[in-house]
Amino acid sequence: MTLKEFEMTLVSWLSIVLSFFFCLQVQGAKGFKGGVGFITLNQSTEGDTLSKSETTTTEYNVKLGYLNDKVYYAVLLDSWSNDNSGTTANRSSNGFAIGYHGKAWYMDATYFFSSQYTAASGAKLKEGSGVGVDIGYNFLKDSTKYFVNAQLSYKSFEYKKVAQTTEKNSHSEMMPMFVFGMTFAR
Repeated sequence: MTLKEFEMTLVSWLSIVLSFFFCLQVQGAKGFKGGVGFITLNQSTEGDTLSKSETTTTEYNVKLGYLNDKVYYAVLLDSWSNDNSGTTANRSSNGFAIGYHGKAWYMDATYFFSSQYTAASGAKLKEGSGVGVDIGYNFLKDSTKYFVNAQLSYKSFEYKKVAQTTEKNSHSEMMPMFVFGMTFAR
């Protein structure tokens, strides 16, 4: 990791922490809610027509926020990687989310203010931003402290630069995820 990448990561995390405390002060939230979502998808091909290939796609995110009645305000760190027979592409993004959380069903909309993508070719896409939508179901709807969710996540990103050159590139994805977490009532 270069010094510039470290600085960008540090600024992103500081933005998340400051935004997190801003939500606490402004919203008068009733409970802190944090969760970790993840999915790993594996695929392999082999045969006379198909070349031998193994692909592993992994996505995880961490969301921290406050639940004010049924309105959820959160910040998140989201990461995606795709390893195709040793050639890897990955993405790291930070964003703000707002959502409606009922007893069982929920929906979050996210604006990603920062995103970086490293292509399998090694090209580094920078100055990215994007949007996302998560729709999910809480299987522990009678629990006030823990949650286990299945969710469908859609994300779309646009990048303005590759290295120092101005270029327009995009990346989108839709996949199921499992989410585990806790709510701490105030």
